[in-house]
Amino acid sequence: MIALSFRGLGIIFELDLEHQKLLHSLGLHLGLLFQLVDDILDVSGDSFLIKKPAYKDIKEGVINSHIIYELNGKNKDFDAAIS
Repeated sequence: MIALSFRGLGIIFELDLEHQKLLHSLGLHLGLLFQLVDDILDVSGDSFLIKKPAYKDIKEGVINSHIIYELNGKNKDFDAAIS
């Protein structure tokens, strides 16, 4: 969504295609960064500070970066973190 929003700005301001692609790439990377931070806060953050219950994503079955790492065997401390 962020990537498309950034690309939309390029279209609105009539930027050339190369600059639109750069804006799209920037938005994509910012969106991924936002999501990774959200995933980290979901398992390590204080519920009061993050304004949502900790482990909410995992409890609701949302597949986030922690689940992906666990499925790939790259997150050896995952079970300890959610216990």
